[in-house]
Amino acid sequence: MTLAELLRKYLDDELTPDEVRLFREAALRDPAGLDKLLTEWIDQGLVRAPAGEGDIDFDVLYEEMAQRHAIRAGGRRGLRLFLFIAAAAACLLAVAGIFLLHRSPSPKPAVVKAPAAPPVIIPAGNKAVLTLANGSRVTLDSAADGLLAKQGGVLVVKLAGGQLAYKAPKPGTVLGDLAASGTSAPADDRPLYNEIATPRGGFYELLLPDGSKVWLDAASSLRFPTAFNGPSRQVDLTGEAYFEVAPNPRQPFLINTQGVTVQVLGTELNLMAYSDEDAIRTTLVSGSVRVLRGGKGQQIKPGEQASWLHGAQGWQVSTPDMKQVLAWKRLEFRFEGLSMDAIMRQIARWYDVDIEYRGPLPAGEFNGVISRKKSVADLLAVLEQTDIVHFSLEGRKIVVERRL
Repeated sequence: MTLAELLRKYLDDELTPDEVRLFREAALRDPAGLDKLLTEWIDQGLVRAPAGEGDIDFDVLYEEMAQRHAIRAGGRRGLRLFLFIAAAAACLLAVAGIFLLHRSPSPKPAVVKAPAAPPVIIPAGNKAVLTLANGSRVTLDSAADGLLAKQGGVLVVKLAGGQLAYKAPKPGTVLGDLAASGTSAPADDRPLYNEIATPRGGFYELLLPDGSKVWLDAASSLRFPTAFNGPSRQVDLTGEAYFEVAPNPRQPFLINTQGVTVQVLGTELNLMAYSDEDAIRTTLVSGSVRVLRGGKGQQIKPGEQASWLHGAQGWQVSTPDMKQVLAWKRLEFRFEGLSMDAIMRQIARWYDVDIEYRGPLPAGEFNGVISRKKSVADLLAVLEQTDIVHFSLEGRKIVVERRL
């Protein structure tokens, strides 16, 4: 009986005790022939290649064959056991094969590193950091509800709904006594300033000391005094915010951003002033405002938008789609005639991701509405339905490619 026939019967688990002895003798007599035969069968996919390098230990192979014959219950077995020194353990594999044992000095188990889990990209949440007048910082999303600080007799409170509020309680009340025992204003009566900043992937609502409400969009900040004691109420904005200003004709409300001042008496407006956008845009919802820059002023009415394009020398007044302007406050993405570049800037801020364009920028204007509570994958799937653009995620980076 040839070595090949013996090996085939071994694979089929059909060796008799005498044939086990013959197989051992043949393997020891012609190891090169067995090695060649195994190599050919491995190439044909009949035998699984052993891990690592080295010669076959025929003594161990014989012992395994004898033991397997002794415990065999009869019939053919479709499952085989593979033992590799390189793995330092026995592994069950559902393929036809044989026991291969390789000599290896002090073998070490193979270390297999699991692939890193992709980051979970979630929509923006109620996240912000408050910087107090003394420089200390409070992470608002993890801070407990209730009193956070006392600033110049004003209580800084995180409300149950997650908003930040500045309160000046009346004397004689418990809160009033707390405020009175707080930090006093400097001797020269200079105001104490706080700053609230949202990260990319965050937004926050704020109640100012005068009762005005502010909604901060992602990647935005607002600097303001803890009390409005001067002839005007002035705040400094970066990014985007929606203001619901408490009326006070004797004390105008002024918003400063990138050289632009928005004068407000009592009104509701949206102000977008991101440094990576092409313009500073003030959109009036109700009331009346006047925008100023470099001595050039412009009055606008409800439903109008005043824009100062970077590099321009004057104001442009238009009547925008108010639903699109205010969509972020209603937790919506509303794309009406927007370019892919403009859309991706919004997505980058809201989901805290980076954007990379590969190849030409997808041309054309896009239209659609989707909740900002959706995952970034759902949002990108909606945009891909245009058949104009394709997206892929690489960690926290969105790769944008134009479909050909």
